[in-house]
This record gives sequence, structure tokens and C-alpha cells, in this order.
Amino acid sequence: MVSTTEGRQVLPANVKPIHYTLELQPSLKTFEVEGSVTIELTVVENSSEISLNVFELEISSMTLRSASGQQHEPKSVMYHDFHLSYFEYHRSTTRPSSDGLQGFYRSSYTQNGVKKYMAASQMEAIDARKAFPCFDEPALKATFDVTLITDLGLTCLSNMDVSLQSDIGKGKQKVAFARSPPMSTYLIAFAVGDLEYIETDAFRVPLRVYTPPGYAASGQYALELAVRTLKFYEEAFDIPFPLPKMDMVG
Repeated sequence: MVSTTEGRQVLPANVKPIHYTLELQPSLKTFEVEGSVTIELTVVENSSEISLNVFELEISSMTLRSASGQQHEPKSVMYHDFHLSYFEYHRSTTRPSSDGLQGFYRSSYTQNGVKKYMAASQMEAIDARKAFPCFDEPALKATFDVTLITDLGLTCLSNMDVSLQSDIGKGKQKVAFARSPPMSTYLIAFAVGDLEYIETDAFRVPLRVYTPPGYAASGQYALELAVRTLKFYEEAFDIPFPLPKMDMVG
């Protein structure tokens, strides 16, 4: 079920997301991403359906759990052009990562004549739905707990600082990030790759530029410009930059 507002298709207003717990496991070998997401919802009005956005994802299972802990299985699942409507919300998904600059995608570069890959994201304006099932509309802000599972030794980035990093065996690591402030889905970001960085303390939070090995010095101008830009906007709008750090990847 979708609604039409001033000529636009929008999600029904019967529920609103308040928090996402998101775990993604991208492979730079198979170029697939496995993952799961738990979405905490506020029920605005009684309804027998929940609709959210998903595109080009393979959904393997869904469950709805009430605040009392009671679990419900879906009675039916209906797919529309840009919406997934069902009685439950998504639990896990897998899809090949794409070469397009949309959603959670793969990016390539050449190092010493060898083509290598990293994973990066571009969610704006409506491509978060290509990375994970979500309420992909700017007004539907929520907090995010993000965890990335990758090969050991790779750099993992998201909007927030790393809160926990652990070796989980079989050559894998789990990197968890601090909870984000409430934000739209198009602002969520991830990057995974063999990266190095330069940083500066010339702004009140750390700023870093990440690059493939051997290219970090090339990010010096971008780093200096970022400091000047953030200082300008904070003074112009009298609004502090809301995150504990800022990373740029080139």
C-alpha cells in the first residue's frame, strides 16, 4: 500500500521508524553483501500492514515482534515498484554489490598495475533502499546502530566513531559504531577497503581523508578545505557540526 501526496508516492503514515540496528557483511571477493536489520517502530494508527522501501534486494526472512516480545510471522508479502508491503519487517538480505554509484556499491582503483576494490556508499536521494530495507523518506528520521563484518585488516568507516572492534575468527573482524543522532536514511554512510589516512586537529572534531595506500598525501588540500568549510558553516548558521568526527574517502 502506498499513498499519494501532491503527485508523489509516499509511504503510509501508520508507523514511523525510531531506530535501526543494522549489520552488513560485504565481501570484496564475491562482491555480495549479506546483512540484517531490526527496525524499531512507533505505531501511529492501527493497521494490518507495514510498508517500507526496498529495491534489488533478496529478502530471506521477516519477523514482527511486539513490545511484549510476542513474535508474528507474515501472512503475505506484496511487492510494488519501489515499496515492500507486508505484515512484518525484514531480518536479512543478500545481494551482489553493484558498480553504479548508488546504495552500497563497489569501487575500483589500480595499485602497482593491479586492479583492486573497495566498498562505498551513496544513499542520496533515495538509494538507501538499495542497501537495506528502510523507510527511505527524508522526514522519517531515526537513530542507527551500524556494525560491519569484513576481512581482517580492512578499514571500516561509518558516520560515527568505532565503539567496538573484535577478531571473530576465520579471518574476519566485527566493527561496531556508536549510535548516531536521529537522521534521514540518505545520510547513512559506509566504506570498507584497504585504506590509509591523514588527519588534522585544526577543527574541534577530528577530520580525516582516507585513500588507497600511497596516496594519503594527495588528500592534504581536501583536508585543509574541509576545515575552512566546516568553520564557515558553523559560524554562518550558528549550528555546530553534529558528529564526533568527519571522514572523507578519495
